[in-house]
Amino acid sequence: MRIVIDGRGMNWPGIGRYIDRLLGELANLDDQNEYIVLVREDDPDAWVPPGPNFTARVADFRPYRWAEQVVLRRELHELAPDLVHFTHFNMPWAYSGAFVLTVYDLTMLRFASHCDTSLSRRVGHGAKRALARSWMAHGARRATRVTTLSQHTADDLSRAFDVRPERIRVTYAGTDSPTGAGEAVPAVEGGPPFLLYVGSSFPHKNLATLLAAMELLGPENELRLVLAGPQDECAEVFRRRAEASTVGPRVVFAGRVDDHQLTWLYRNASVLVQPSLAEGFGLTGVEAMAHGLPVVAARASCLPEIYGEAASYFDPLDPGALAGAIRTVLRDPARRSALASAGTQRVKRYSWRATAAATLQCYREAVERRAEVAPPCG
Repeated sequence: MRIVIDGRGMNWPGIGRYIDRLLGELANLDDQNEYIVLVREDDPDAWVPPGPNFTARVADFRPYRWAEQVVLRRELHELAPDLVHFTHFNMPWAYSGAFVLTVYDLTMLRFASHCDTSLSRRVGHGAKRALARSWMAHGARRATRVTTLSQHTADDLSRAFDVRPERIRVTYAGTDSPTGAGEAVPAVEGGPPFLLYVGSSFPHKNLATLLAAMELLGPENELRLVLAGPQDECAEVFRRRAEASTVGPRVVFAGRVDDHQLTWLYRNASVLVQPSLAEGFGLTGVEAMAHGLPVVAARASCLPEIYGEAASYFDPLDPGALAGAIRTVLRDPARRSALASAGTQRVKRYSWRATAAATLQCYREAVERRAEVAPPCG
């Protein structure tokens, strides 16, 4: 088979890790099929094809623009692939060949992805959300197969866009095996114990509840809250809110960290808190478990499915419940040990090798059954 994989999001947070790990494990599993990976113009030197049957092709087309819709579509037809794997729903609307589409979650359709309350920004976001919904629905209905990273997202997708469940395949994400002690984060090293949150500060991440829980915990053990993630507009809004709170001096913004620093944070934190209202997989919790770090998570979206009995759950809209869950894990050594042990076992379910194997099987199904592609949406 000749398979084209859209790797233009290789440098995006979250999605980029999925693409990179998928390509690496596909190379370990498959030396027979030909893979052509679409990359942005600044990626070819940074991305090294993982095997002799992998090549990079520059496709520097921004999402939803004319070039993506016309030029990329033409180039795909010229490549004459047996299958295209679009790793995001920004794809040529009129592409008519067989393709697999990965949908990570439907969060953008239900929650704001900005923190600006101005009317112009709200209107702009509303238009963007409508466009995303239209594109995702079109792609999901046209795809030969759709992959998701959790059953929760698969069910959500099926309900939202009337996609037949038999056309959706769940290919759970994986996690990397812990290596080394990591590299200390200067802003965090040497201080009191800390809770850890890893991710963005978008509204659906529910950091307001986390901050309120910190206030309810009070000065217990001078506990700090460390947030590792991009320092964007939403992070700045949350920073101002944290500084105005009673626990402002104990909230540490570590910013974006590399993999070595993230390893150090996982190994040195007391608890990983995942308060999000919506996730497609909840990778940071799985990564924390791999490092033996207890996880306290919202009972929301896919998190109970992914974490199982290896996390302590709370009502995501109740700061008191979150504070209580954190307090129990901090004060009860037996509970901490049980969660850490359960987490170490739980993560054995998730490997990038398994992700790649399930995805490769999906490719084979899609090529064999390409005639099942749904007719264009009206």
